[in-house]
Amino acid sequence: MNQPSLFDSPAEPAKTASPNIPAIRKHLLAVMRTLRNAEIMPWHKAEAAGWEKNFPVLARLLPAEEGEPMLAEFEQEMARLKQA
Repeated sequence: MNQPSLFDSPAEPAKTASPNIPAIRKHLLAVMRTLRNAEIMPWHKAEAAGWEKNFPVLARLLPAEEGEPMLAEFEQEMARLKQA
């Protein structure tokens, strides 16, 4: 039985996966549909805060001509719903 040393480095570095742009797009569009159709904030405070943090990160993974307008609309809809 051959046990690897605790101090050996891995044979090759871990590969990072590229973002799944179609899945991100689909998810963000679903979030936008939810916001557009809402008359009051559709999420609890913590979930809304999570979207405010994560939506911009995900939107920036999309091509700029798609992500930037989507982010602007997200911010506009969030502001509208916070006023409701």
